[in-house]
Amino acid sequence: MRELFPFNYFYAQLSPKKMFAGRHTLNWAQMLLVLLFLLALNLLAIPFYFQKQTTVELKNYLPRVTELLQNKKLQQVAHQTPFRNGSYSFTKKEIIFEKQNKLIALDETTTTAKKYAVAIILQPRSFIFHEGSQTYRIFYQRSFPPNKGDIANQLTKSWYQQNKATLTFSMMALVLTIMLVTDLIFILGGAFFLWLTRNSPLTDITTFKEATNLMLNILGPASLLSAFLGFISFNIASLMLLQTFVLALLFILVYAQTHFKDQ
Repeated sequence: MRELFPFNYFYAQLSPKKMFAGRHTLNWAQMLLVLLFLLALNLLAIPFYFQKQTTVELKNYLPRVTELLQNKKLQQVAHQTPFRNGSYSFTKKEIIFEKQNKLIALDETTTTAKKYAVAIILQPRSFIFHEGSQTYRIFYQRSFPPNKGDIANQLTKSWYQQNKATLTFSMMALVLTIMLVTDLIFILGGAFFLWLTRNSPLTDITTFKEATNLMLNILGPASLLSAFLGFISFNIASLMLLQTFVLALLFILVYAQTHFKDQ
């Protein structure tokens, strides 16, 4: 059973010596499948992470809107204007703040918002965030009424709830790109380095395929650990740092126990 794919790959993870001995077990197609599997494992933590969150740092996505949300008069109007059954009762259109191509207004339209570089508009049943080429019209969430608490937090939570799927997909695409590039650099770079020693009596690695298989064997435990910890606490920078550390440690252990020779 352990000689069949994919069991042969996981069997090679049991020790540094088995990682080296298992460098003959996979063909190119199987190595590609393994790489895609490891990448997919790390991506699974992202929707799990976003599903648990109720808000995000809006400044990471709309920094100028975030700054405009700190306007004190906006806070006053949001609390003092009657808000019932998920809707404001505005008596008239009103400009709260207008300066340096920035706008905060009541009961204006999306068309008006797009005339400015940055705009926040409160409408009866929704609000508009506009910054640069990005424009969002978001309905008020009953769980986060804008007339209760800090309006910046309440509107941010409503914005996040209606954009959660888009943010999740964007983060998955970003992480996939980062991890794919990082993994390929490690696998192909390490394999090329080992392949250069093919004519040396100090190593038993003779082909680029063997070297690539070995590097993929080393990548396995590091990616599995990174994926597991991602479900506990997702932080892409910390997870990448951890994976890099484990990769370097396993590479050293493989060399220390085998010196890249079968005997």
